[in-house]
Amino acid sequence: AFGGAPASLAMAMDAAACASSLYVLGLPPDVTDEQVQNVFMPMGQMVEGRAMPSRPGSGEPSAIVRFSSPEEAKKVVGLVESLGGFVGAGLQAPISVRPVDP
Repeated sequence: AFGGAPASLAMAMDAAACASSLYVLGLPPDVTDEQVQNVFMPMGQMVEGRAMPSRPGSGEPSAIVRFSSPEEAKKVVGLVESLGGFVGAGLQAPISVRPVDP
């Protein structure tokens, strides 16, 4: 569930928040909330950006970014895909984003 996000996230988000949120992978190991916000603020009307520590076994940090509407979240997915995941903002490697499914 939740596009690969941790199951505990399901408990913390209602359906409306899920529809406006994206799950982000491909972030550097030391990513902070502030860095996540700096990446996504210019892309759309971001409400919240939160870095999540690596899950045991995956070794890959992730983030959840919530936008003002599902339409804003879709717009950002399209933008990131059009850039091949290379969004700049200090990130050297490509990122991937996908909707957080309820």
